[in-house]
Amino acid sequence: MVSSLRHCRRQRRKLGATVLVACLLLVVAPVAVVCLTWNFSVDAQDTDTDASVSSNQDPPDVWNLKNQRTDLEGSTADAAHQQEPETQETEVPEHAAATTAEQGTTSPTHVTTPEAVDEGEAEQLDRKLDSQEPSQPSVQPEDSSTDQTKTTSEGICSVSSWLDPLCGNHQPQSDSREFSEEDPKQQQSQEAHSSQQQPTTTTTTSEDDAPPVFMIPSFAGTRLRSWSDVECHSGASLTNRAGRQRPFANFRVGGSVWLDIKRLMAHTSCWVNCIKLLPESQEDDLCATRPDEGLDAITQVDEQLPTGFLWKDAIHMLATMGYRPGTSMFAHPYDWRLPPKKMEQRDRSFSRLKSNIERTVREHKQRNPHSPIRGVFLVAFSMGNLFTQYFFRYLQAGLGQKGMEQWVDEHVYALVMAGAPFLGSGSTLESIIVGETAGLPMQKEQARDMMLTWGSMPWMMPTAPLLRNPRHAAMNHGERDLPVQQVRLTTHDGRVFDPPNRDIVKTNGWLGQIGDPRLSSVQNIIDRWYAEDPLFDPDAAREPFVPPKNLIDHVICAYGINVPTPIRLEFEEDKNNAGFYKKTDEVVNNRGDVRSSRTGKRVLPVRQQYATRKSGDGTVDYASLSWCHSWFGKDVVNITRIPANRKYEPDEVERYENVDVLDPKQLSATEKRPHGFNSFYSKQWVDVHPDSGLQRPKSIQVWEFDGITHRDSVTHPLFLRIWKDILGGTTAFSRAYTNARERVMKRMWKEIDDSGTMDGISKNWLLDLSREGTFQNTNGNVPTNDNDCFWNYAEVRCDRPRYCEYQYRVGDVHLSQSCRLRETPLAKDDPRVLLRDAVAYNVSYTVAPDRVEWQTVYRSQDPQFIPPWAQLFLAFLGGAAALAVLLCGACHLYGEQHLFASLETE
Repeated sequence: MVSSLRHCRRQRRKLGATVLVACLLLVVAPVAVVCLTWNFSVDAQDTDTDASVSSNQDPPDVWNLKNQRTDLEGSTADAAHQQEPETQETEVPEHAAATTAEQGTTSPTHVTTPEAVDEGEAEQLDRKLDSQEPSQPSVQPEDSSTDQTKTTSEGICSVSSWLDPLCGNHQPQSDSREFSEEDPKQQQSQEAHSSQQQPTTTTTTSEDDAPPVFMIPSFAGTRLRSWSDVECHSGASLTNRAGRQRPFANFRVGGSVWLDIKRLMAHTSCWVNCIKLLPESQEDDLCATRPDEGLDAITQVDEQLPTGFLWKDAIHMLATMGYRPGTSMFAHPYDWRLPPKKMEQRDRSFSRLKSNIERTVREHKQRNPHSPIRGVFLVAFSMGNLFTQYFFRYLQAGLGQKGMEQWVDEHVYALVMAGAPFLGSGSTLESIIVGETAGLPMQKEQARDMMLTWGSMPWMMPTAPLLRNPRHAAMNHGERDLPVQQVRLTTHDGRVFDPPNRDIVKTNGWLGQIGDPRLSSVQNIIDRWYAEDPLFDPDAAREPFVPPKNLIDHVICAYGINVPTPIRLEFEEDKNNAGFYKKTDEVVNNRGDVRSSRTGKRVLPVRQQYATRKSGDGTVDYASLSWCHSWFGKDVVNITRIPANRKYEPDEVERYENVDVLDPKQLSATEKRPHGFNSFYSKQWVDVHPDSGLQRPKSIQVWEFDGITHRDSVTHPLFLRIWKDILGGTTAFSRAYTNARERVMKRMWKEIDDSGTMDGISKNWLLDLSREGTFQNTNGNVPTNDNDCFWNYAEVRCDRPRYCEYQYRVGDVHLSQSCRLRETPLAKDDPRVLLRDAVAYNVSYTVAPDRVEWQTVYRSQDPQFIPPWAQLFLAFLGGAAALAVLLCGACHLYGEQHLFASLETE
C-alpha cells in the first residue's frame, strides 16, 4: 500500500513537469512564429533599402553586367596572352630578301608579333585609328603612270612585302658571293643541302587558324585502285622457272593499278587491259578502276616505290607549318583518264569538290569566327588546272554568273596554278600517234594502245585562241600563237595532214579523216564527250581560261621556262604496217634557238629569230604557259628578276616598277639579259573588306622559274619557299586582324558603358517587370479593389506590395482578407516594393556581329538560413507536439485517479 502511494506521487511529479513543458510550448510556439516573421520582414526591408540606389545612378544589375563583361574580356585577353608568346623568332621570307632568294642560308631576326603589343602600343594604335579617315579602294587605273624605275634589292614594296616576291626590304648580307660555273642542278642540290644544315627558326601555325589548302593533282597524279577481282589468264609470262604462278599478276579488290610496277612487269598486257577504257562509253574495260582517296593518293602513286610522287615535298612543307589532314590540308583525287563530263556523271568529281570546299570553309569559320580569310587556297598542277577551269564553268552553269561570283568570293581566297597548259601541249599528240612510255617498263605501242582509249587526251591537245590578246602577244613578241604549226602527219599513201593549231581539236576534225580506226576513235571522243558537253564546246574552249580575279584575293601563276621544248612534231605512217607511225622530226625551242632536230638548222626566218624568245618547261611550250599574262589586262606591273641556278651578287637583282608591257621599249629594257633569270610579275591593289570595312590586299602574280622542268613546278625549293611565305603571311595577317578587332571591340564596349546607352535595355523592362510582380499576377492587370489583393504565404506578406498592404480590421477571418489596396501606389524603386528574395541579376550574354543575346537568371540576394515555409512548418509541428503531450498527460492523470479510487476502495 505504502509503495503504491509513493509510486503515485512520483508519477504526479512527472505529470506536473510534462504539463509545464506543454504549456511553455503552447506559449513559445506562437511567439516564435510572430518573432521570426517580424524579423524576416525587417531583414528584407533592410536588404531592400541597402539595394536601392538613387535616381542618378544605374541599378545594381547594370553594374553587375558591366563587371561581367569586363571580366569576360579580361579573361579572354589573358588567355590569349598566355597562349601566345610575347615574341617569337621567325625567319625572314626568302622571297622578300633579294640577296637570299637563291641562297640556302637565311638570317633569323626577332619579329614582334601582334600578340606581343603592350597596352601603350595598343593605345597608340587606337589613337592612330581614330585619326585616320576611312580608306577608299584604290585600284590602279589602266591608264596609270608608266614611269619606269629600276631599283636594287633595297626597293620598297607597294602594298605588302609578302605579296610581292623578292620585295627587297631585307638588307644584303655583309659577305660577298662569288660566281660559280658549276652545273646548275648540282649547285641547286648543294644549296638545298646547305639550307637544310643551316639552323633556322620557322613560324608554325595551329591547324585552327591556318587557311585551308586544297590540292588538285595532275594527269597520272592520282593512284587508281581495282574494285573487282580479275584473273589474268595463265601463260608463259605468268609462271616462273619452277612452273609456279607468279604473284602480283592477278588483281584483287583494293589492289593498286596505277601505278603498280610489280603487276605491270608480271603481266604487262593484262595490266594494260585493266587500265584501259571503252572509247565510246568511257566505261571500264577489264577492271573496275576508281581513284583512291586522301592525301596518300597523290603523294605516292606506287606504294612499293620509295621515290614517291610530286606532292610529297609540298605536303611535308605544309605539315611543318602546322597543317593537318582533314582540318586544314586536303587533296581532291580524280580519275584523270576520263573526260570532264564523265567525271561528273560517274564520280561526281566537281560536285564533291564544291561540297568539300563549302564544308571546310564552314568549319574554318566556326573555329575562327572573326578571321578575314574567307576561303581556301586552291592549288592545282598541270592537268589539275584544266580541272579547275572546268570547275568554274560548272559553278557558272549551276549557279549563274552572279551566283558563281558570290560563291567564289566566299569560298576561294587564293588560286595557285602551277604548270598550267592553258593552250594544251604537243606531247599529247605524240602519246596518241606514236606512244610515250614515260619511263615505264613497256613498249611504246602498248602505251599508245592504252592512251588511245582515255577520254582526257583531247582535253590536253594543243590549240590556239581565236582572237589575239594584246598582253599575251606582247610577251610572245607580237605573236598570237606559236610561230610554227605543231603537227604534221604523212600517211602511207602520201597524204599530208598539217592542220592549223586552232583546228587540232575540232568537231569532225582531221583525226577522223586519216583513215586510222584507232585515231578515229579519238575523234569520236571529241565529237561525243566534248562537242556535246554544254560546258566544253571545242570552239569555245579555244578561248583560254580567265579566273574571276577581282573576286579571288590572290591569283598566282607559276611555271618553268627556258628548257628545251618541242613546238612542232612530224610523223610518218609506216608503209608496210598501216596504222603504225614513227616520229621523223621535231622542232625544239631552246632559249629562243628554234631548230630542227633532224637537220640541225633554224626553221624561223631571220625577222622572227628573237634573242629574247623564251622556251617552255620541256613539256608545255611558253605560248601555252604564258597565257596567264593576259590576266593583267592593260595595267602596269612590277617586275623583279634574280639570277637563277647560281650564286649572285646583291647588285645583280633587278627590280622594275610600273612597267607597261604593251610598250616594246619598256619591255625590252627589262630583258637586257633575257636568260638565266627568275622573273616575277606582280600587280597589287587594295580593296575594302566586305564584312569589316578594313583594307583588303589583292594581287595577281606570275612566277617564271628559269631552268625548271614541268614536273618540278610544284617540287622546286624556290616555289615551295615562296608559297610557304605567302601562307605564313596570310596567317600573320589573320592574327593581326583578330587582335586589332579585339582591341577595337573592347574600346567600343567601354564607350557604350560610359555613354549609358545600355541602361534602357535592363532598366525599362527587365528590372521593372520583376519589381512589379507581374509574373505572380494571374490576369496580368493592376489590382483595382481589395478582392484583387491576397496573402503570399511564401513571402509572408501581401502579394504585389506596390499596390497592396496588410490592413487588419475586426472581422477578418484569414490573412487574405486583411490585404487591401493602398491609398496611393508606391514608387517603383521603393524598398518595400522589391521582392524579399529578388536580387541583383546574374546576367550572361553572347556578343554576335549583329546582336547581343541576353539571359537573366534570378538568384537570392540575402538568403535566410531557414526559409519562411520551413519556419511555419516547425511552428505548427511544435504546437502539435505540445497538444500531444497534454493529451498524454491527461490520459495518464485519469489513469492515476482511477488507481487511487481502487486503492481507497480496497
